Amino acid sequence: MIEFANAGGAFYVDDGSVRLRIGGATRAGTAVTAQSLRLVSDIDGAIAATLALNSDVDISLSSGTHQLTLSGEFAGGTTGSTAIEVIVLPRRPEIPAGMKQAAGSRVKVPVVLVTYLPTKDGTTLDTDIASYTVRPWGGNVLSNVYAWIETLFVRKTFMLTEMSRFRGYKNSADPYLGYEVVDHIVIYGAFPTIPYPPDTSRRIFDYAGVMDQIGGKTLVEDEGVKEIWLSTYYAGDDVILWESNMASLATGDISNSDRRNTDLPVYEKTYVVYGMNYHRTQAEAVHNHGHQIEAMLDYLDLRDNGQRDIFWHSYVGAPNFPSSVTLDQTACGWTHTPPYTNDNYGYLSAGETQSSCEDWRPDGSGARKAISGAYIQALGYAWPSGTPPQHRESNFYIWWGQNMPGLNNSIPYNGTTMANWWQLMNNWDESVASGTRLYR
Repeated sequence: MIEFANAGGAFYVDDGSVRLRIGGATRAGTAVTAQSLRLVSDIDGAIAATLALNSDVDISLSSGTHQLTLSGEFAGGTTGSTAIEVIVLPRRPEIPAGMKQAAGSRVKVPVVLVTYLPTKDGTTLDTDIASYTVRPWGGNVLSNVYAWIETLFVRKTFMLTEMSRFRGYKNSADPYLGYEVVDHIVIYGAFPTIPYPPDTSRRIFDYAGVMDQIGGKTLVEDEGVKEIWLSTYYAGDDVILWESNMASLATGDISNSDRRNTDLPVYEKTYVVYGMNYHRTQAEAVHNHGHQIEAMLDYLDLRDNGQRDIFWHSYVGAPNFPSSVTLDQTACGWTHTPPYTNDNYGYLSAGETQSSCEDWRPDGSGARKAISGAYIQALGYAWPSGTPPQHRESNFYIWWGQNMPGLNNSIPYNGTTMANWWQLMNNWDESVASGTRLYR
């Protein structure tokens, strides 16, 4: 008989490097010495390694569920074998085409996606950690959860790219931005938290620790990564994961967070970390970006003339912002409220309004047309993976972005025209350094 000292059921690893402990061999209860040992995987075939009884062996395996068979030859021509199952989970899975830069887009936006999938057995989601009961993937098999996450982020990539296609709901304009996930790092455990400094009874995602773990400085400064997308489970209201969080030498933290400048490491280039739990849909994932867009455009508007007259007051149509976000319902609305309602999160409202959003001009002179939820829902965007949940809300975010001044717009303003807002936000450091305005 020959044995693995760590046999006794399947175990899993998540980086392909496996350390096995080979035990001893006995015949009729007496220890024997092996003349030769051989290790074979049913996936990878024979594994070339120096093998010896009562010793460790380090091997490298591809992703998958392996049946490892250890066999030996012993004195007297006897043989023996034993087997163990090893699950190797992919740390960096293949990135699907739907997360790559879209054809025709002018500027690539490199993104790193970091997913936390806690598991005890390498097969199922650990619901003691990921305990939230909303689970749109059906069942808790890791492969189902991952398939949902992949669908979610393919849709998010599509939405963000499509938003930068100026008035793309009615023309064939190319998108200005082409979002691309350049790396997907999957961690099969709980996401790290630390005490939240303003209130240590709560905890916050360990932003600095994770950026260090994934080599954030190299990603941002050398590889040009602009955004980190966190894909996590919902950990409860006492654990803080900001919808967006920025680190910037140029401006400090301009984001939808508490805007502390010490939670993220600051590099030579600006980057934004977006939080998202995969119990939700692409709508919430892009909702987070909507608030970041609002924060950045508000900063540029205020910096230029100390007023919020272009973005919040005119484009959004909230003339009393920040004291009130009540809309006059003649413009485009904001992330929480489309123009056909004044209800917070009123995407499904049956209201209708006469809005100039599709011909928006800062002076309010654009032509108005009837805009309703039914109109927004009927927009024929080419959704990947079929019509998504929260379809109307998701369509609204795309339409909202497509009406912002984009590439080659000719929207008039005070004897000039509006700038390409997507270029300003994507080139944040350059925009701030050069004093670029929302208009040319």
